[in-house]
Order: sequence, then structure tokens, then C-alpha cells
Amino acid sequence: MYTIIKTSELPLAVRAAVQSVYNFREVKVQVGTEFTVGTSWHDCNRTDVTVLDLANDKTQTVQGGYYNSYVNMSRDERALYHGVKVPITTPDIWILEFNTYPKSVTVYCHPDCIAKLLPAELPLTRNQQIVLYITRSLISSARAEEARRFKIGKQELETIKSQLQILGLMTKAGSLTIAGKNEAMKHNFNYWEV
Repeated sequence: MYTIIKTSELPLAVRAAVQSVYNFREVKVQVGTEFTVGTSWHDCNRTDVTVLDLANDKTQTVQGGYYNSYVNMSRDERALYHGVKVPITTPDIWILEFNTYPKSVTVYCHPDCIAKLLPAELPLTRNQQIVLYITRSLISSARAEEARRFKIGKQELETIKSQLQILGLMTKAGSLTIAGKNEAMKHNFNYWEV
């Protein structure tokens, strides 16, 4: 499971590497102690992996996706490209995985790097969790109908939205904040399970 954080909250060297290719305000961060290099051999998507060692000020980039790139790789880069697991042993190791289609970047880091950026666990009611899930999953015109399937009436829905705004999980316009997106990803509901 990944977490969404503001790009501006990343360390300066990591932020610069991300923004050189992917200039967006938010980025996906996957927390863990190892990273498995994926393989992407078709020409419509190119996956590049950049390993940043902030302690030693080293950067290594492996470009993938095209056969010509693979032919020109060193032996170590080929090994890295073939689904090898790379340990993330210290908080100084950051791994950036760039994809060209769909254009995205995922940042992989040690749990100690991101712990201070993550919000504390919030005690949410089941209906609050459902409203977060509905808001994340559906367009605004379909949310009220889906809430009714979960037996949440219009008045209760508005009350829950107000509670989520107070908790900082939802904006006044009804969209999710970054903290709300991260909390909503933890929940998955289906109306037939009610």
C-alpha cells in the first residue's frame, strides 16, 4: 500500500530528482525495507529506476523499456533490471521508479524516512470510513446515491462530511485532502456487504 505526500515534503535531493521528470504537487510513496525492480519490455511504457544514496551522494539510474537500452547496460544494471530485490537498509536510500505511460513516479523509502510525515491514526466510525471510500471511488454526482445504498441518508451524509472537514480529511468543496486520500485508501466497501 502506498501513501500520498506533497512533493515539497521530500528531501531536497529527492525532490529535485522527482521534479526533473514528474513536476506534480503530490507523489506516491511506498514504505518498506526492500524494492523489487519490475520489468517492462514493451515500447509504449518505459520504466526508469533511480537509486539515490543521500549519505554518500551517489545516484544510479537504470533505464528500461527498450531493447536498445538493455543491450547497452552494464552487467550490474542488467542484474538490477531483471526483477532483483534491492534492500533499503538505511533511511539514506531512496528509490524512484518513473513510468512514461501512464506518466507516474513512485518513491520507495525506508519506514524511518516517512514516519514523521504520516498522520496519526484517527478513530473513525464505520459510516465515516464509508463516506471516505465513496468520495475516493465515485464522481460527485453518484456519491449520494451510493451513500443511500449503505443506508446513509442525505442529512447524515452532510453531518459526516462536516465531521470529516473538522478532522482535516475533506475540504469544504467535498473533495479529499491528502490525509483524506491516504485514509480512504485503507478502506474498501461493497454495498452488498451491508
